[in-house]
Amino acid sequence: MAKLDILKEALEHGPGQALQRGALIHEKTGTTLPVEVVMTEGERLIALVVCAQGDLERLHPNAKVRVELPRDNAVIWIKGQVRECRAERALELVEVDMDCLTAERRARRMDVRLASRCRILVGGADGNGRWDETRTLNISSEGVLVVSESRANVGERVEVEFELGGEALRCQAEVLRRGVKIHGALSRTNAALKLLDLSPAQRDTIQLFVLREQAAAKLDRRR
Repeated sequence: MAKLDILKEALEHGPGQALQRGALIHEKTGTTLPVEVVMTEGERLIALVVCAQGDLERLHPNAKVRVELPRDNAVIWIKGQVRECRAERALELVEVDMDCLTAERRARRMDVRLASRCRILVGGADGNGRWDETRTLNISSEGVLVVSESRANVGERVEVEFELGGEALRCQAEVLRRGVKIHGALSRTNAALKLLDLSPAQRDTIQLFVLREQAAAKLDRRR
């Protein structure tokens, strides 16, 4: 069956690569939880999820859920229902056993709007850097678009710090271009930054944020 081929593709990885990380989304409430897909068995998928007590209660047998595993400009989209959820207590890794109803690869822009305060450190390598205060417009795991009057030039390496879901994220970035169109309008103060040397945890944080925001937007459209 084609859906089993998609599941196999989603779980294939070479030596040294991480487990397949993404989001488990509760279809009714839009609750989005970090997930690591461990294996498939027939048309069943086994995953590890971190959840609190309230989230655990939603993952009862037959609860409708989907798993989304991010790829470049796409997600592996797996829809199903919970068969069993195994946990000794809340706030730890919970093993979720789900029956897969459909699985497909879906093209999708993996970025979302992000209204957050942001700081850009220019010229920090020699200890004479200066922080420029600005704000973010959108984000993906590859980069962030900011409103910036910064002195940073295209091609320059800077340090960027911003909030993501209440958590501070700080990393290196390169200024890719200035004057980026938003909704068809060109703004001289916009700057596109490519995020560099993200740790696996930082990349997971950003991808989960994107999936969570996309799930929330989809739920709002249904209401």
